[in-house]
Amino acid sequence: MTPRFGRLTAFVLVPWAVLPFLSCHSHEHAVPMADAAPAAAMEYRCPMHPTYTADRPGSCSICGMNLVAATVEESAHRTVAGRAAVPLSSDMKQRLGVRLDAVQRARLYRMLRTMGRVAKDARGPSEHRTVLTDVYESDLSSVPVGTSVLMMLSYRPGKAWQGRVSTISPDVDDVSRSFAVRVEVSDPLRELRSGMILDVVLKCDLGMGLRVPEGAVVSFGNRTVAYVESPEDGDLVPREIRVGPPVGLGVQVLSGLTEGERVLSTATFLVDAEASLRGAAALLSTTKGVR
Repeated sequence: MTPRFGRLTAFVLVPWAVLPFLSCHSHEHAVPMADAAPAAAMEYRCPMHPTYTADRPGSCSICGMNLVAATVEESAHRTVAGRAAVPLSSDMKQRLGVRLDAVQRARLYRMLRTMGRVAKDARGPSEHRTVLTDVYESDLSSVPVGTSVLMMLSYRPGKAWQGRVSTISPDVDDVSRSFAVRVEVSDPLRELRSGMILDVVLKCDLGMGLRVPEGAVVSFGNRTVAYVESPEDGDLVPREIRVGPPVGLGVQVLSGLTEGERVLSTATFLVDAEASLRGAAALLSTTKGVR
């Protein structure tokens, strides 16, 4: 009996003796498991009252509307430059006369308007005349040699002459911060006379780019936003953008929007006022911990 008991004792005791060692060994050399991605914090907000939020589904105690689920990150993403997303039903959009236009890619032309003077020509009346004009330093990059030019006399609105930029002065005027530009003009009827003052329009080719209607752009301070229709819920979400100069039927978009997105182009300032109020309310709710 003794040997059998001894063997049984050894079988029982050895594992208990080894466990502390295995435990320590496993803690020292165990490969740490990758941290699981934390679940996105959810909140439920009232579409009409951004200050009313909750941590569970339900309805708004102010207006009775069902709360909409959104992650805290999504809510922050929908607030830009102190503006918050504005929910508008189809009926409300119709009542306000809201129009949405797609961001378009097209060949863009910038029109620069200035004045010009017909230069003196020792040869007398000629079919080819030179018009002298000026381009501001800030606009020079848009006016290369060869730029198309349209010229008119104020007292002859139905008549126009066409020409092209031939030379640009290498030096800027210290006072006006502009460059002298020479334009060669075709005048087959020899109607232009030295010293005549012309309205000059330079048609600057900016190449292919994105544009939106002028009404889609809201600027305040040094920031510019457009309101983009959310494809998920139709809300008008503020988006900070960078724009270039006016380009005929709209404004050049340098960054912040993509081709095909739908932006608000009418009732913009009305929606912006609402977005600003909602943004302020959301900020107040965050800073004060309103629930």
